[in-house]
Amino acid sequence: MSDWPDYTYPVDIVAQTITNLAVDIAAQSVGNLAVDIAGQSVGNLAVDIAAQSIGNINVNLAASDITLPINIQSTSVTVPISIESQTVDLNIKTSGGTNIVIDKLTAEAYTENRRTLSNNGTSASWASLGANDRAGKFFPRGCRGFIVNVNVYCQNSAPADLTITVYLSNAIGAGYIYSATITVPAGASPDWRTASFNVAWQYDSLFVYVAASDTDVGIGYDTDSPYDGYSSSDGGDTWTGQSRRYWFTVTMHGQTVGDLPVTGTLNVVQVPHSAGRFDSGTVSVPAETERTVLTVNGSGYVARLFVQQEYSEMTVYVYADGNTADIFNATDLNSAGYTANTPGIQLLSYTAGGSCTIQYLIKVEFTRKLEIGVYNADSSAHNVRVWLTTNLAK
Repeated sequence: MSDWPDYTYPVDIVAQTITNLAVDIAAQSVGNLAVDIAGQSVGNLAVDIAAQSIGNINVNLAASDITLPINIQSTSVTVPISIESQTVDLNIKTSGGTNIVIDKLTAEAYTENRRTLSNNGTSASWASLGANDRAGKFFPRGCRGFIVNVNVYCQNSAPADLTITVYLSNAIGAGYIYSATITVPAGASPDWRTASFNVAWQYDSLFVYVAASDTDVGIGYDTDSPYDGYSSSDGGDTWTGQSRRYWFTVTMHGQTVGDLPVTGTLNVVQVPHSAGRFDSGTVSVPAETERTVLTVNGSGYVARLFVQQEYSEMTVYVYADGNTADIFNATDLNSAGYTANTPGIQLLSYTAGGSCTIQYLIKVEFTRKLEIGVYNADSSAHNVRVWLTTNLAK
């Protein structure tokens, strides 16, 4: 007897009420199986397909209110689902897979969300911070919105009022963008105390860190997971992760229901900056000594640097985040042919062995701190004054 040929099996059920219809196809190669059920009331339609290689299964459900559970496990599957003009409950559960992003275009998507960012336990231990110590907590995403205040769980064992300074940065190790102060009353018992900010936060991430005016201030923390604590012993220049959670919370308004995480190279809108002018005043630089005459903390870039010095052999150093970004000297600039009209660096006035004026227009970016140092090569002290215009991230 010859093998049975492959067939196409049409199943057409018309004008019937069916309770259970089971179709079991096992260990076969099937071409097309068309099931057309029209204008009927159907109880349960079970299709069990196991251990097969299947081409296309088309299911067309029209003009009904439908609950459609879809469970896909232990396989790599592309499932196109098109649902038109129906009321549908669609539940999707992922297990050990990648992210599924669903954008719900409902009222909840365009009205603001208000929440408190937090990660702490129920029993606090106490950290004491020295003059250069900093304690930080990192919230890696979901922070864009309006920061109302930051709450710190703290106490004070001293007989005088002390303070905690709270700093907000967009990344660990970056310069702070905003700061505010909490006064901790003399002998204050453990409690949540508030630093008010009321500022718009343009970033997805938020790093909150604090400094204390005295070691008698206690900062609450616990050692449960998930950890998010960081510490610095050099005023925030460098940081180390800790197996602890500091008790800081952030009250947020104006947040979305959730943003799409994005990485890679992007075409983005520039985060707003705020211009500021800084003036060192007249600073005396000792003989054969370099002195820092101006420091700017934050993240941004230099728009203009203006230097007036009473001696030509004074060298200016520009440091960005502790790195040497530029060095220039009035005598060297004059020898190289710089004038008042030279682009970038302008030698506005020059007197050999006397006063000089330099305008620096090169953009220097920094993420944490900008410093201007001046070295005096003479055997006597001389004065210098520096003006600086920066654009800092806000």
